[in-house]
Amino acid sequence: MSKSFSEMSLEELWQLFPIILKEYNPEYKNNLNGYTEAKTEFIKKYTTKARKEFRKKYLPDAK
Repeated sequence: MSKSFSEMSLEELWQLFPIILKEYNPEYKNNLNGYTEAKTEFIKKYTTKARKEFRKKYLPDAK
């Protein structure tokens, strides 16, 4: 049984990203707006996930 995107770690998603990109390409070949909307939704969702998962890792050093 495979995991859904929401169950995957960010590392797993990065490994799948080239595959996901190839799968989206034919679907949106003649629909740039649809591709952009789908990509934007995907990026926003996983940016939020990354911010939660790596919250403390990328905070600027407090001085």
